[in-house]
Amino acid sequence: MDKVVIFGTSIFSAVVYQTIKQEMLAEVVAFTLNKAYITDSTFEQLPVLPFEELSDRLDMTQVKIVVCLGYKKMNDNRKMAFDMCKAYGYSVYTVISKNALIYSSEIGEGCIILPTAFVGPYVRLGRSVILWNRVTI
Repeated sequence: MDKVVIFGTSIFSAVVYQTIKQEMLAEVVAFTLNKAYITDSTFEQLPVLPFEELSDRLDMTQVKIVVCLGYKKMNDNRKMAFDMCKAYGYSVYTVISKNALIYSSEIGEGCIILPTAFVGPYVRLGRSVILWNRVTI
């Protein structure tokens, strides 16, 4: 089972965490934020680690990151976090709910597809795309 760290501590991060946990898609070992934004040492009863220290605390060759940033400037912030993870050489995990209906094999790295989403044939999703529940593409 893959081990993942979730980048973010918002309600969206909690939803993705619960999806991963309940569907046993991976093992979430921690949450992360840039050090300047950390206000609590835990979230969802797991540690919140400074992004700048991840490679000191975890074997990042064995752990992937799920980018789950909130709603303010969501696309810009998610792109910045995704690019930062890649610049550090980290793998970005793609979350696909077992309860989503996927008919496409062209799902980009770092996408998050929540339960009951539908991705039809011939659909191409780029990297770091988020599809909420009951979305049809």
